[in-house]
Formats: sequence, structure tokens, C-alpha cells
Amino acid sequence: MANKQVCPRCGSSKIVEYDTTFGCRECNLEFQKEISLDLDEEDVLSIKEMKGILDELGLKQNSNKLTKLKDVLDMKESFDHNKHKN
Repeated sequence: MANKQVCPRCGSSKIVEYDTTFGCRECNLEFQKEISLDLDEEDVLSIKEMKGILDELGLKQNSNKLTKLKDVLDMKESFDHNKHKN
């Protein structure tokens, strides 16, 4: 594997690769591959952390609310990106 994955939380290279996720054997956290490629390491949340946020927001069981939240976050990201360009 040319591009060895490291844990965004602890920096360990003791990684177990799965289809769409990878897990760290040092800190026992699991991360989504797609998300970890798009963000800086300090911005990547583990699956456990994401589930905790969704639970707190009451969105885990309501996919419509989750989709709306994603749309809002995507719009904010696009706005922030355009703001930095100018």
C-alpha cells in the first residue's frame, strides 16, 4: 500500500483497513475513509464521536433531519470556501 493510513487521533500507524473504514489498534477508534481524505487530521471525527453527536441532536433515527443537517453543513462549507477565495 503506497499511501499508508495513520490514525488522525493518535498518529499511530497500527491501522486495520476495512472496505469503507479503518480502525486504530492503539486508541481503538474507527474512522470513515472518505471523510478522513477530505479533512485535515484535527477535523476528522471517529464514527463513535459522530454517533454521539447525532444522538445528542436526536438525528440518529430521522434520516430527513440528517439530510437537512448535511445540506446546511455543505452550504456553510461552500460559503466559507468562497469567502476565503475573495
